Order: sequence, then C-alpha cells, then structure tokens
Amino acid sequence: MTPEPLGRESMLGRGLALLEAFGTDPELTLTELARRTGLPKPTAHRLVAELLAWGGLERSGRNLRLGRRLVTLAARAPVERRLRDAAGPHLAGLLESPRHSVHLGILDGTEPCVVILTRLVTKRTAVPCPPVLPAHSTAMGRVLLAHGPPDPVRTLMSRGLPRQTSRTMTSRAAMLTELARVRRRGYAVSAGETVGGITAVAGPVFAGGRYAIGAVAVAGRSGQLDVPRTTERVRDVCEELSDELDLRSPTS
Repeated sequence: MTPEPLGRESMLGRGLALLEAFGTDPELTLTELARRTGLPKPTAHRLVAELLAWGGLERSGRNLRLGRRLVTLAARAPVERRLRDAAGPHLAGLLESPRHSVHLGILDGTEPCVVILTRLVTKRTAVPCPPVLPAHSTAMGRVLLAHGPPDPVRTLMSRGLPRQTSRTMTSRAAMLTELARVRRRGYAVSAGETVGGITAVAGPVFAGGRYAIGAVAVAGRSGQLDVPRTTERVRDVCEELSDELDLRSPTS
C-alpha cells in the first residue's frame, strides 16, 4: 500500500513546508516564511519557535536560516555517512591556510541546493558558510550539477538562477556552457558569486558509479586563494577519496 503524501493540514506537514520554503535562500524573515507557505503568521510563529528549539532553524539577526540539526540528520544517511567518514583525513590535509575553509557537500536535487556535511575551519577563518547553499552560484553546486543526473539541471533551468551578488551568473545559456566546461575540466571555480569577495574551488567525488555522490571545496578570500595550486590539491584529494570509496563500494 502506497503511503499518502504528507498534507499541509498536519502540524508535521506545516513544519516541513516551512523548511522547504527556504529553497536556495540562505535566510528569510518570519513574514516571508508565512507568505511562502500560506500559513497564518501566528501559526508560522508557533512552528518556528518549535523548530528553533529543536535545532531545525537558527536565528541570524532578525532573520531565520536552516539549522545544523538538519545537516546532522542528512549526514546519518548510509551513503552520506560513508562519504563523510572516508573524507575526514583527506579534508584535513587540504586545510593549508588558517584563513581558508574546507567543505564536503552533497546535492539536494529538488531545489537544487548544496547541503554541507562537513566544514573544517580555523580560528582565523573568515569565510562565512550557511549549512545550505545555492547550487548555481557555488563551485560545489556546479561540480555536482555537471557530474550528476540531468533532472536537477532541468529543475534549475525551469526555476531560473537567482542573483546572490553582482557577479552571480544568471543566464541559463551561460550556465549550461559553464556546466559543460566543468564536466570537461573536472573541477569548478566560483569567484564572488555567492558571497562577495570569496573564491572557491571544488571537485567531484565518485564511488564507482556514473554520477558524483559529493563534492570537496576549498574557499578563501579572493586574492588570497592560490587558485592553480588549490585546484591541483582539490583534484588530487577527490581522486584519492573516489578511489577509496570505490574500493569500499558493495558492488566492487
């Protein structure tokens, strides 16, 4: 018997609707959440309070953003857990500068967006990173879109490419060309397209299959990140991690 879809009439359904309402936006106000979900503001306020207490949402000044509790749950899924566990030692070797950060992410193809599974930083790291990032404007997102199934790309093209900064690529034709380039090169670079002044380099991670199961990225302040050297290091780590996951794969 096929279970019926969770409806908005249930409290759980309304709570999930609030989480899904973020889409690729890193932060929203309570008013905007109520508007997007169609919930009365008092109801949205009550559910937001419960999600804040649970950790599904976090406050960012006067706005709200998705909480790290969601990332923790995502990381417990079998494939994601295997990826995160195997990646740990490899990621540590990429954190060469105290001003840079290293990220491991997966693609949520329904939005599409990137969910951060692991982030390595130092006390001097000055690179902001919410737990969920837009796929179209990030190096990790482009790597995962370029080396993933076609449906997330179709979804992205149908919804458009929201501008995150003045440098964000918003042309559908230009994005398709960029994804083809990323697929050929095996890596992606994003410079100031999600957060102004931040450059990131990312590469895909495979586990013996046709599509990437994750991506590794190094981010830093534009002008301080050595892109050629970082690209070489990221590609080496992604190849090593992919080989390790391939050997661990049940189908190997």
